[in-house]
Amino acid sequence: RFPNLGEARLAMKEPTSGQTINSTFQVAEVSRPLYSVSKICDEGCEVHFCGTHASVTKGDVEIARLSRERGLYVAEMLLGKPNEKRPAGFGRQGASD
Repeated sequence: RFPNLGEARLAMKEPTSGQTINSTFQVAEVSRPLYSVSKICDEGCEVHFCGTHASVTKGDVEIARLSRERGLYVAEMLLGKPNEKRPAGFGRQGASD
């Protein structure tokens, strides 16, 4: 267990697709945030996995592409100011955002 130090809403831009993802993260002493695939799917997205990468799509638009590194699917995102329009949201599990 990690102590919960609060939460932060972040706007992340996926550099390849240029899509913006707004998401709420729990603040804790970890080296990288984790996403719940079930929560991503609950937001109307689909996640497709293969041996070298995974992709997150919403409708016909690829929102994010994750490379596979040592057994983990990893996305590199650029941080920006949260957009209240929330174009493609992945919320925190259990949140009513």
